[in-house]
Amino acid sequence: MSDANKKGLILAGGGAKGVYQIGVMKAFSQIGLKFDSVAGASVGALNAALYVQEDFDAADQMWESIKLQSIIDIPDEAIDNGKILINKLSTIHKINKVFIKDLGFNTEPLRNLIRENIDEEKIRRSKIDLGVVTFNLTTMKPVRLFVNQMEKGKICDYLLASASFPLFKRTKIDGKTYIDGGVYDNMPYSMLKKQGYKDITIVDVSGFGKVKDFNIENTITTYIKNSIEFGNFKNLYRVLDFSPSFLSEYKLLGYLDTMKLHGELDGIKYFFKKEKKQQKKLLQIFLSEKFMSEVRSSAELQDSKFESAEDKLREIMPEQYKMRNDIALGLIECAASTLNITPVQEYKLEDLIEEIYIKYTTLNQMISMQKKVEFQEFFEILFAAGGVETSAEINLKKTPYEYMVAADKFYSIKRSKILSKNFYRRFPQVQAGTLGIKLASIFLNK
Repeated sequence: MSDANKKGLILAGGGAKGVYQIGVMKAFSQIGLKFDSVAGASVGALNAALYVQEDFDAADQMWESIKLQSIIDIPDEAIDNGKILINKLSTIHKINKVFIKDLGFNTEPLRNLIRENIDEEKIRRSKIDLGVVTFNLTTMKPVRLFVNQMEKGKICDYLLASASFPLFKRTKIDGKTYIDGGVYDNMPYSMLKKQGYKDITIVDVSGFGKVKDFNIENTITTYIKNSIEFGNFKNLYRVLDFSPSFLSEYKLLGYLDTMKLHGELDGIKYFFKKEKKQQKKLLQIFLSEKFMSEVRSSAELQDSKFESAEDKLREIMPEQYKMRNDIALGLIECAASTLNITPVQEYKLEDLIEEIYIKYTTLNQMISMQKKVEFQEFFEILFAAGGVETSAEINLKKTPYEYMVAADKFYSIKRSKILSKNFYRRFPQVQAGTLGIKLASIFLNK
């Protein structure tokens, strides 16, 4: 088979975010999608080597047991639940001592992790080729190597070199100094294209690194990227977040994104099993006179310039839903988002609708006891100039639904155009979500 007919896989770098690629690999395995060559940068290079060994269970097990101390030599008291503590002076002092002593975090733990999990002989025997990118600081030139270009006994060294994050101690190979491949090209697409590959899949994890321009002309290029970004400080913070909860959720997201991309799951922001019968039932209820009367009487739609109910609904939906055909499903997703129900899960439609109703009724019982002071900080910022942008940085302690009720109860949102505009910009799903909750209630005959 010529390289033009083979499939290539590119795995981008991103530290702890690399666990996303393990979820993607699980989906590939279930779908039956296989690749002939894999190239990666940084943690993507390590995951590429794991893929080439064709032992997914071993790769999954490595990531299940990984922790920050598996990567760098750092005092245990400087770690809390897999994350570096940066809010204590004593911790910062201890980290600085280690950092200065080794001219970067010592990566001996990572070297050991690589040697424990990577079998060079297995990689050399594999029918799948491996490509690695790193950067030579001695010559100030990039280094892009496939297995047949690496000296025997050096594959693990080059994997460590590729993963030598700028905050880590540099890697030495034959007297030359190397740094993370992501500083040159965090998504080494050109490595496989120059080999003649035309069918290439990229798995991006929203990592921290430089991406060189690449030309996809005359190729079949599939791009997989995390559909959800977790928290603020998107790159530098999360690439060193080895907390079990983050790793588990980000790996699951990789699996779900890939299954949806390949048509195995439905949904827009959420993920649903394919159930034609349940989706047909939801559509019938959406088109029913009972729900349409709710739409016509909805306060959220009274000022709409449109005549048809469907156009009115599209007007209040978030941008990613406006042009979708499955508007009923969009309302359900907006309802779930309004109630802070996690999207990172594989749902049956009826199960999510049931969860929406339970969360809605539970919150309504709590809301009657909530005080204005609980919402004061949020709404003060929302009122302020530029409040929408600033409020995005607040640690939101309530669901959007609770803020919506508080906005009406304590701040008369309907009588304040500024507050109303800022509020719905901050929570664009809430207006549609309110009607989605009504749709869910009718679906369950509540």
